[in-house]
Amino acid sequence: MVMNYLVEEERAQFNKDPMRQLYPIYKSNFIQSEAVCFMKDELAPMARLLFAPKRIICLRDNSLQKEFVRGVDWEWSDELQCLYLPQGSSIPYFTVAEARGEGVKNYGDEPVGFDASGKARIGNAVYCENEWHYGKTLYITYLANEKETAEYPVRNYFRPELLPKTVKRLESKEHIKVVFFGSSTHTGADTSSWYKREPFMPGYPVLFCKALESIYGAEIEYVNHSVGGTTGEWGVKEFERAVINEKPDLLILGFGGNDKKYGDGLKKCLANMKYMVDTTLSTFPECEIVVMSPAMQNPDSGWMAYTHRIVNPFKAMQRVGVRYCDFFEVGLDLLHRKEVLGLVGNGIVHPNDWITRLYVTNVLSLFVDLDDERAVKALRY
Repeated sequence: MVMNYLVEEERAQFNKDPMRQLYPIYKSNFIQSEAVCFMKDELAPMARLLFAPKRIICLRDNSLQKEFVRGVDWEWSDELQCLYLPQGSSIPYFTVAEARGEGVKNYGDEPVGFDASGKARIGNAVYCENEWHYGKTLYITYLANEKETAEYPVRNYFRPELLPKTVKRLESKEHIKVVFFGSSTHTGADTSSWYKREPFMPGYPVLFCKALESIYGAEIEYVNHSVGGTTGEWGVKEFERAVINEKPDLLILGFGGNDKKYGDGLKKCLANMKYMVDTTLSTFPECEIVVMSPAMQNPDSGWMAYTHRIVNPFKAMQRVGVRYCDFFEVGLDLLHRKEVLGLVGNGIVHPNDWITRLYVTNVLSLFVDLDDERAVKALRY
């Protein structure tokens, strides 16, 4: 594998510019601002990393402003292959009971919503959209062994023959209008910019369009009509307003996470997505579409029990002019190596700042050969 994104050890330093963090981790040895959260059971609070670190550069809080001190606030265990918190550490952590939402009201209980502390329980998982949750997400920067990162699974590839019109427009530096239409995952929900706090990480649609402009020099106009909590049925009802009236050159569709995915609900979910795809192509033959997979959800919430059922049917919609972007499997790959609360912005779903950058890289890979010198120049640290 070509490793165009390798970083010399003496150059590897913390950098919070998101545009320099969109390169594929499987082509590099430098892991920037990977999310970690510490979980306490009978042992000291511990947190796993995606790869074994050769050298840890820094561990920072969720704002990236405060750096924690090794040997005082945190330490690495070669034996356990994880970070851990020594006695007296100032770093916040979850207990297993907190992560499971023990003692917290169910989200559906009356009155509906969160309790006075801003927490609720869904299944056996805590749901929280305030600092109690995101304040326990830290970000670590480190060097890893490129032989290990090169073995990391790749779920999305550059296949220009499937999006020939968009790739041609990009190569020709044309004006391209991108419409994003989906549910909350596609709004930027639970990024730091969503909460109006440091480091103000934009949602993936914004970063994706900036990256395309930077790599190709094309003029990217984008509109985002995504709305949290919506289903494919809502998408069909709003389709003329949100998509047809916008006359897109490229449509990014992201429904399915809130749809019922069993019995007739599954059939309706798939029919709604098919309607949106077919209607777009019949109305705008020059438009191309990306069908986004559902996001990985906290398995303890129970939400994921049926979500996997739409993955293969959505993928089967792929053909020339229609690409499928798989982030469900990407999420499962992460879940095998990480604590789930470090992967979801609110305890249940939504990409946090780190996962947002991984979203961008994966969507970008559908449109860009990441080994192209233009991509390397734009994205390399």
